[in-house]
Amino acid sequence: ILRAGDSTAVLEAAAETFVSLEDEDADYFINMLAGAPETSARAQLRGRWHLNNNRLDEAKTAFMTALRLDAKSLDAPTGLSLVARRQGQYDTAELLCRQILGRDPQYVPALECMMRINRARENWELAAQWQASLLKIKPDSAPDEYARLGEVLFQSGKLDLAERAFFVALEKEP
Repeated sequence: ILRAGDSTAVLEAAAETFVSLEDEDADYFINMLAGAPETSARAQLRGRWHLNNNRLDEAKTAFMTALRLDAKSLDAPTGLSLVARRQGQYDTAELLCRQILGRDPQYVPALECMMRINRARENWELAAQWQASLLKIKPDSAPDEYARLGEVLFQSGKLDLAERAFFVALEKEP
């Protein structure tokens, strides 16, 4: 619950909203939080903001700060894995994801990252396995998640399974 007197919480909520929407007005709210005491949540928010704007070095620094402030966080190492993946450092990204999955085998962002790493490496069968694992945990996923499974199955040559995944995506489409 936000209270009128807690301007930092209001700014943080606004920044979270605009960063999640990938709205350029997030800059205003992030900058307004610059003087607030650092927390893991604010560092992660800054990391996501930098990641959205493809400022990978700044994102990495922010996620490292978040991890330093909260060593139990799964979101901070996930952010670091996203940075590494975008920088083409697939081995580092995979290592981070595997560490996260060692702590929580059903952590959806890490499963998504593993699929994307293997897709980028053109390891189609592994990408399909990771995507299928994600869908097993989250069967109510959006149609594009099933289409993504269809894509990697198609690339791996499993055309019948790919076709089924594409049909599921189409059935789920509103």
